[in-house]
Amino acid sequence: MLRVTLPLRLTFDPEADMAYLYLTRDEAVVARTIGFGLSAVDVDDEGRFVGFEIHNARDRLPAWLLKYVTERIEADRQLAEMLDDEQDE
Repeated sequence: MLRVTLPLRLTFDPEADMAYLYLTRDEAVVARTIGFGLSAVDVDDEGRFVGFEIHNARDRLPAWLLKYVTERIEADRQLAEMLDDEQDE
């Protein structure tokens, strides 16, 4: 069995209870979104998957993963604010 470790890009909006799993490293142009039930898949103009939108994420993803993502997003936001404050001085 071949195992490959790839960086995971996941965002989570706790208010909307939605997560997005990116399948590309670069920003991709979404040509269309195909909805199915409580999720959707975005595809590019060549039909390749570029990401998954996951509705009701709290019910569908592990709590530890959403906690980790939420903490990372908050830490990144705080760092950006600190850097902005330093530039203003």
